[in-house]
Amino acid sequence: MADLNKLLKKHWGFDQLRPLQQQAVDAVFDKKDVVVLLPTGGGKSVCYQLPALALPGLAIVVSPLISLMQDQVEQLGKRKIKAIHISGALPQKEIDRLLSNAAFGDYKLLYLSPERLQTEWILERLQQMPISLIAVDEAHCISQWGFDFRPSYLQVKKLRGILPNVPTMALTATATKNVLTDVKSQLLLNSPIEIRDTFFRTNLALHLIHTERKEARLLSILQKTKGSAIVYLRSRNGTVALSKFLNQNNIAALHYHAGMDAQERAKNQTEWNAGRARIMVATTAFGMGIDKADVRLIIHLDIPDSPESYYQEIGRAGRDGKNANCFLFYNNADQERLASGWKDEPTIAEIRQIYSAFFSDHQIAIGAGEFSERPLNIYPFCAKYKFSSRHVHQAFTLLDRMSYIIYQDVSNRPSAIKFIWEEKDLYKFQIQNPSLEPVTKALLRLYGGITEHRTNISEELVSRKTGLPIVQVIKHIDILAKRGILRYKKRYKGTTITLLTVRLPEKNLTISPEFLKQRIHSKQKRAEAMLTILENDAVCRMNQLVAYFDEKTDNTCGKCDVCRKQQIHTVEERIVQQIAQEELNVNVLISYFPHIASATIKKAVESLLDSNKLILTPKGTLKIATENEE
Repeated sequence: MADLNKLLKKHWGFDQLRPLQQQAVDAVFDKKDVVVLLPTGGGKSVCYQLPALALPGLAIVVSPLISLMQDQVEQLGKRKIKAIHISGALPQKEIDRLLSNAAFGDYKLLYLSPERLQTEWILERLQQMPISLIAVDEAHCISQWGFDFRPSYLQVKKLRGILPNVPTMALTATATKNVLTDVKSQLLLNSPIEIRDTFFRTNLALHLIHTERKEARLLSILQKTKGSAIVYLRSRNGTVALSKFLNQNNIAALHYHAGMDAQERAKNQTEWNAGRARIMVATTAFGMGIDKADVRLIIHLDIPDSPESYYQEIGRAGRDGKNANCFLFYNNADQERLASGWKDEPTIAEIRQIYSAFFSDHQIAIGAGEFSERPLNIYPFCAKYKFSSRHVHQAFTLLDRMSYIIYQDVSNRPSAIKFIWEEKDLYKFQIQNPSLEPVTKALLRLYGGITEHRTNISEELVSRKTGLPIVQVIKHIDILAKRGILRYKKRYKGTTITLLTVRLPEKNLTISPEFLKQRIHSKQKRAEAMLTILENDAVCRMNQLVAYFDEKTDNTCGKCDVCRKQQIHTVEERIVQQIAQEELNVNVLISYFPHIASATIKKAVESLLDSNKLILTPKGTLKIATENEE
């Protein structure tokens, strides 16, 4: 335990684990399977990263998103922990090299995309490695009842087959009882220990407010409330417009969405994290890696599609344990969109047409194109082929889920290079090709490890180092690539599609009608559950939310809009009882209820006056209104 605490302090800066984290880590050291269900911000990653660091050998981490894996590996690198990731888009030779590095390169964590577990030779390689732990992140993805079901996650059970004695940890932040049961079954877990925290966040006050004046209400709240805030909305352009609106009203705000330049996005997040800008206006792309503890406000201007999404997003507030407020503004149009949006899905025939049109547009023949990447400019593509942009997005999302493609927004991905030739051969080449020698030498000196793995580079930096124009630098790197000396992937900003198989004929693109039916049914149920929470103003909001996750509680938060209304109603009854005995002015009335906030009493009095249950006398006292006075 002392050694674990030293590692925890060295790499994470904490003196000790939280009790539930400690239970998860203990289970791994006892070689037991474990399911970890901790809410957003509950510290799930440490549950597997710390034992992976402490145990001999290598931990395998299965993760559903390339961006999520990249973020985790980057964060671990900052903590001086060696980790690598292998996604579905890499060719076999590159994967083989990375697996060799994982086996012999003193790495502690190997992140894998689930579709890679379909490949027998990869499983054979993993079987020969000293594996200490299998961690399945976002484990709800393996369940058909999960809100983000991915069929490729069903391949994870193959790891259990080849590594039966290695403990497995399944982790998720949002799972119902049915999902947890399915996770345990699908992962073949052996009498797993279940570690879960309550979903009930006592420090969060949820306010769900019907209004047609969203911006005005938003401005009023931000002006009255101090502290850092995140404002969520769907539209990328909307984030830009709203942040501009807030700045014009003297509220320091930045914006964030997936289509931004990567450097600007990172800069904005850094500025917000440091407190130099109070408000972040963002799409739900602003989620990964947020560990700011002092967020006091989460405000939604659009209704989340599911209770799972809503819970994850409000979970970014109050991580320091202090009180925070979460507002959701909605109107009739929002409710109608959510109530019917699940119905608008492309048919199987349309999905196949979109698939074929895209790769024909890029001149990729049937039987070719495996691991090739092509850009998607969605609006010109839709205009050319008369497709709905919504259906194109849904079709590619579905094909991504089914592991035919990788559909991602690369957000200004920098150029990347890996030298294929060994250094002794490169040295000879530089002597024989003096015109290319400055660029070759600059790349080797500026970027350590560029001969071992693909490395992001800046052509501008190479230009400054060599004194050559940037156009000349790019030309020289192109020449090196054409001669087979290095691989060169040029920078790109936007959405890309990567084929994980060769392009298939339309009829061979297998899409299960049952899977589509289940997906639509799942979206419908989650939308209906979210609408129920919106419309039920008789039960504590937090109570409703945790009940969705099958947690039974008689508690109420005492802070949400429902609880506040009920409190006001109770206070109103007590005020009426008191005023029936004697006429009192407001200040004296407040003194009769020392345990109730004066603001609550004043609000209750205003409500009673507005409803004509009380009247104000000429003397300034309150009295019960008679029938005539009403």
